Amino acid sequence: MDSTCECGAVSPCVDVWHAALAEEQADPEMYAWHNPLVCSFLLQHPSQRDERYADTQFRWLQLFLNRGIEALNAVARRTVSRNRGSSPDVVPPELAGYHPLPDVPSPTGFRLSVHHLRGPGGFTAGGAAAYGRRMTELARATVDAWLDAAPSPPR
Repeated sequence: MDSTCECGAVSPCVDVWHAALAEEQADPEMYAWHNPLVCSFLLQHPSQRDERYADTQFRWLQLFLNRGIEALNAVARRTVSRNRGSSPDVVPPELAGYHPLPDVPSPTGFRLSVHHLRGPGGFTAGGAAAYGRRMTELARATVDAWLDAAPSPPR
């Protein structure tokens, strides 16, 4: 039986992901990183994601890396507001300028996985700022792996 994860981690990630989600629910400061946690996990684990949303998830991560958690959450709040009513599934216009998800098979050798989010002493070790730094590293590793998997543009 193979004990590695589909993302390339040495052990399965789903239980760690569920633990991080539970910790988020218990800590409002940590919950600020919910969007990048979900997007990173799903983009690293194709068996868990719905491909209809993968491109948008990839763009969310780029927005987070480019403009920070406060900007990401502001756009997310506006998007939730826009999605209420007669036009659900509105993709925020703020995502339009970011790279689309490359049309390649999912990478399998991510530099970091959700296991990285557990610092010495747990997810909340060092506080929300430390968790946020680890989340930023995970998001960067996720975006980089996808961009590295894309074919180079013709010259």
